[in-house]
Amino acid sequence: MKVPPFVAGLLLASMTLAVAAHDLRGIVAEDNSLDPAARQKREEIAQLKSLLAQRAKNGESGLEAVVRTALRWTRSEISVCFLDGTSSAFEQVAAVAAEWSQGTAIRFDFGAVGARRRCNVQSPSDIRVSFGPGGYWAYVGTTGRQIPADKPTMNLDRLDHPGPLSEYERSVVLHEFGHALGFEHEHQSPQSGCQEEFNWDYLYASMGWPPEKVRFNMARFDRSGSLNGLESTAFDRESVMLYSLESRAFRNPDTATCLVRQANPRLSPTDLAAARYLYPTAGGAAMPAAPAAPARISDEGVALSGRLRLLTGAGQ
Repeated sequence: MKVPPFVAGLLLASMTLAVAAHDLRGIVAEDNSLDPAARQKREEIAQLKSLLAQRAKNGESGLEAVVRTALRWTRSEISVCFLDGTSSAFEQVAAVAAEWSQGTAIRFDFGAVGARRRCNVQSPSDIRVSFGPGGYWAYVGTTGRQIPADKPTMNLDRLDHPGPLSEYERSVVLHEFGHALGFEHEHQSPQSGCQEEFNWDYLYASMGWPPEKVRFNMARFDRSGSLNGLESTAFDRESVMLYSLESRAFRNPDTATCLVRQANPRLSPTDLAAARYLYPTAGGAAMPAAPAAPARISDEGVALSGRLRLLTGAGQ
């Protein structure tokens, strides 16, 4: 599966109708909701990452680490608050999200059991959850820091209903908190092969976007690896970050390896291994760090890396 908390894409959703998290409507929703300010930041981050990656390839030591860590959380606790919803929903969401912390150095801090944190614009949390209409979506990694304190950074459309969450709804919560940790969609993994399996004519016709935007959201990420901030493992059909796209999205659905009939309701072993690699405990497999005394970076490289850190809030 993919572990790219540093990929510059912002994927979120805002639609007037509820959408499923694991179909084409969900993908469209995740992108269509960007307000102008957030879209501008998304484009700036993408451009800066591309420039930094190119300079790193050309031999400027130290820049690769800036790109790799651009959207990763650097603190062990990520604070979470609720803008609306019920106490029972708060407890269910907190319990499901905590599954991402197994064996890692990262945890979601929802506040005390039975008295979960309500959002306060005077002291904004890292993740701000709403259960309002608008689909299922979340900002990727630390990008949510760019969003005004009175706005949600994750939406779990109507999952505050009475009763327990269904298996599908569990998958939604895990999927969106995976985005919040920095995970992208599994179908875009360089290792997936989904690009070759997709029925592109159907995707172009059904998603309502120009072809280049369809490919941006559906085609695999650049294989250039760590220099563009991308970490990936072998393709994981069991990943909670994999969309269960409809059969028509594939040229040969009977043989398509990227087609799963139902959303995965549990974290896969690879999901957990990736989270442990990304947020290792003491003695764990740490992410490669910038050298202590890197070779000289050009003034332009320093300025570019500073701008990227400013945009993403890296190091805060």
